[in-house]
Amino acid sequence: MPEYKNALCLQEKYALSEFRKTSSNIVRICNASEFNRDISSDNKKNIFARHGFFDSDKQPLSVNTHQARHFLNTIAHLGGMTNFDIARWSGRKNVSQNNNYNHISREHLMDYMCTLPGDSVTCDSSFNDKVSEPEPDFSQTHGAYLITDCGYCEHDYSISPCEKYPGFDEKNKQLKEKFDNLIKTSDKDSKSGVYGADKWADKELIFKTNKI
Repeated sequence: MPEYKNALCLQEKYALSEFRKTSSNIVRICNASEFNRDISSDNKKNIFARHGFFDSDKQPLSVNTHQARHFLNTIAHLGGMTNFDIARWSGRKNVSQNNNYNHISREHLMDYMCTLPGDSVTCDSSFNDKVSEPEPDFSQTHGAYLITDCGYCEHDYSISPCEKYPGFDEKNKQLKEKFDNLIKTSDKDSKSGVYGADKWADKELIFKTNKI
């Protein structure tokens, strides 16, 4: 019995064979070059051709392994996996690189938001740009938020604050009060050992001490 825990890809036995009937037994791909050849556009009898998948020019479809990586990352986003988990799963050092692998269309995202229960999102079928979401209670959230005069943007402790941080006019007392709540939260999380909170706490202390 082969071990599957570290396998990159699993398939039905003989699925890549041109001559043998596919078996219900699951096997792992051991020969990477054989697998790459069978999904390549250079192979006119690749797995897509054998199963009748052709483009508008009657050429068999093809895919490369990097396209599969983009596809899996997009599915992960659709499935609700967090940015931090996707980066860790994909072996990335920078969470922001996830954006290059996320190909969820705006229309797909809007349709999904309109199916959410409750009043968290308001959708107008005649104009999908009309989407609103109530502002969170910043005294009850984590501290990784960029508050601006135009609204707010939720971030993650695993990502360092952006260059526009903290994002609002110092004279705006209403936003300052919200920001003070975030200062307390991130500082508390940092002292509790929450990963990444120290970066936000340090930035907030600089802002609070030197600017407000």
